[in-house]
Amino acid sequence: DTATTEIYTQAFVGSVRCVQETGSTNDSVSKFFGQCGNVTHVRVAADLEGKPKGFAHVEFETAESVQKALALTGQALDGRRIRVDVAGTKGDKHGGNNLSLIHI
Repeated sequence: DTATTEIYTQAFVGSVRCVQETGSTNDSVSKFFGQCGNVTHVRVAADLEGKPKGFAHVEFETAESVQKALALTGQALDGRRIRVDVAGTKGDKHGGNNLSLIHI
């Protein structure tokens, strides 16, 4: 009967400015969150036609980096104030079951 503690190393980022054609969104998101720790993966959500949906998931090496990222809520990224939350598991309000993702 051992309780397990989930460690979240992924942040949900809302209000991401999407410039998919140039790839600048992926680069700028990764650089912006690099101040919080090692960014291991960035996924910008897109619909089935490849149109960006305006949010992203940023995966970090550590949970501590996610905590630092939370403090960046309200900061400007590419001219837009972003919202940062801890990303939950697939199927919750940020999990997005029917998304295609752009990987860097």
